[in-house]
Amino acid sequence: MHKFASYSVTLFVALGITIAPVIAQTTGASNAASLIAQLQSQIQALKGQIDALHAAQNQVASSTANVTGTLQLIRSLSEGMTGDDVKALQAALSADPDVYPEGLISGYFGRLTSSAVKRFQKKHGIEQLGRVGPRTLKELNKFFNLINKLKLEDDDNDEDNDNDRHEKKPCALVPPGHLIAPGWLRKNGEDRENLLKSFFVRPCRDQGLSTPPTSADVTSPNISNVIATDITHISAKIKWITNENSTSKVWYGTTTPIAITNHTPKSTTSGLVISHEVALSGLIPSTSYRYLVVSQDASGNTATSSESSFVTSATPDTTAPNISGINVNNLSQSGATVNWTTNEAATSKVWYGTTTPVAISLHTAKASVSGLSTSHSVNLSGLTASSTYFFLVNSADTSSNSATSTESHFATTN
Repeated sequence: MHKFASYSVTLFVALGITIAPVIAQTTGASNAASLIAQLQSQIQALKGQIDALHAAQNQVASSTANVTGTLQLIRSLSEGMTGDDVKALQAALSADPDVYPEGLISGYFGRLTSSAVKRFQKKHGIEQLGRVGPRTLKELNKFFNLINKLKLEDDDNDEDNDNDRHEKKPCALVPPGHLIAPGWLRKNGEDRENLLKSFFVRPCRDQGLSTPPTSADVTSPNISNVIATDITHISAKIKWITNENSTSKVWYGTTTPIAITNHTPKSTTSGLVISHEVALSGLIPSTSYRYLVVSQDASGNTATSSESSFVTSATPDTTAPNISGINVNNLSQSGATVNWTTNEAATSKVWYGTTTPVAISLHTAKASVSGLSTSHSVNLSGLTASSTYFFLVNSADTSSNSATSTESHFATTN
């Protein structure tokens, strides 16, 4: 463009010098046709010089078509700003998931971008202001030494509003997914020496790629059917479903709301799955627990459920009843009553026979009373007169803990 301007000035100066004598000659000339012919001849010469200037301009544009460079940010950026340079900032930040885990490349400098900038500043020892100043720009621009070649492209949309849709504008040949796919910066290692001193250059409309750019997955998994199962006094299983393969993690505790911190208990299982099951152990009996389930897909999108709860069962009773006070009354020729007590409600059963030791089997006579009691009385009938009987008493509590007495005996009457 500068060459074109120089040629234009030279041309019009020459035109002025050439036309001036003609005008002077017209004052004394009587032949108008001769004057017109001379003017037409000079106009044709001028047109030829203009065509030559256009050709020179095109040659300059062609010679710069293969220029290469490095995209840079040159202005400070802060919350509320928009533009392609904000997209460039977000792309650089998203290269590190610890800095910008959301990886959203929107071109709008919002709260998420500000938080990512603070994390970037903290990582690089810069004051955490959440806006991009000179020191942050210097660090960020290291990322932009990795971009691919530049080329010139027709300004079809007249983006600079100069009514010229045929001028060439610089644009970037970017890899598939650049500006939208987190992590692309890590995969480029080629240095570029020439720096483009402008705002972020837009991607070229014609990338010359064999495959179209792919969009990043920015949608979190959908969590459903969260349930606590197999609950005991010290353990439980948490199950849920997601609509895509993702990780499995449960945060839990006895207070609400659950705080996701390093001090909050958690349990995980490895792998990416759709049907999730995480076991919790070491719980306290008869205690209400609150929990959250968390799943993250392969693109790093994380979903967290609403808070749910369950209650562990009581410590199981593993102690058998204590049997005491065994005695026999109501003796007759054919019957007797066996009595005893227990320290907790339990069943009542007597095994008996005329041989010793009494064997507890299907072939051994027994008598029982339904229900649970601490005072037990079981009547025996159909006995033989003047006979010695040996017996055992048995009681089981509600937890099926069973106690059997030592062997005792009695004799029926004549």
